Amino acid sequence: MLNFPKKDYILKNKIELVLYDLLESIYMANYLAKDERINKLYLCLTKIKMLDFYINISFNKKVISYKKFIKICEFLNNIVRLIYGFIKYEKNR
Repeated sequence: MLNFPKKDYILKNKIELVLYDLLESIYMANYLAKDERINKLYLCLTKIKMLDFYINISFNKKVISYKKFIKICEFLNNIVRLIYGFIKYEKNR
């Protein structure tokens, strides 16, 4: 996040806010009741989609390299798989 140009500070701030919101939502989901937990996890998936959108914009503006873009997308895909697994576990419980 340090190498973002000053002209793209809004994009950088959006990415940071979504990351902090995502982290907060995941922690909150651990302490909620089953139905609320599943809803919070779906909210997390929405935030990940928004993060993916912002990262895609960063790549299109050439703020991040292709290598970083691929690495970030791999991390996001892993997180999405984990959240879907968590949702599946909660529904079967």
